[in-house]
Amino acid sequence: MIALVGLVGMSGCKKTEIIEREINSNRTIISELPPSAWRSINNGQGWEVELNVPEINSDVFEYDNVAVHLMFEDEIYEPLTTVYEGVAYRYDYAVGNILIDAKWADGGGGAMQTPPPTRWVKIILSESREI
Repeated sequence: MIALVGLVGMSGCKKTEIIEREINSNRTIISELPPSAWRSINNGQGWEVELNVPEINSDVFEYDNVAVHLMFEDEIYEPLTTVYEGVAYRYDYAVGNILIDAKWADGGGGAMQTPPPTRWVKIILSESREI
């Protein structure tokens, strides 16, 4: 009887498999964007800045995530695309660079006479795996 109870008790146990995972590392680039870095676009309808980011190589472009955040006066990084004080900020990226633009959010705000004030940009490159 004791052997039967032991056999039934042991059959309920499962083998636990430990899977080791490699922790992906993220890379963060922080840079200041002074007003002089921006150039006027579309006959004064907005501003853009192109950032040289050699860390965005073909593998990063193809497989990883690129996220861009801007810090405004309230010292909080906001992920792009966002609207701040009526201006829409967005970004595109390609191998080697990021392009950020700023335009009136309503599309009809007229010319933007001055470039955005100094902003801090945070670029986060997150590794990913192809499935």
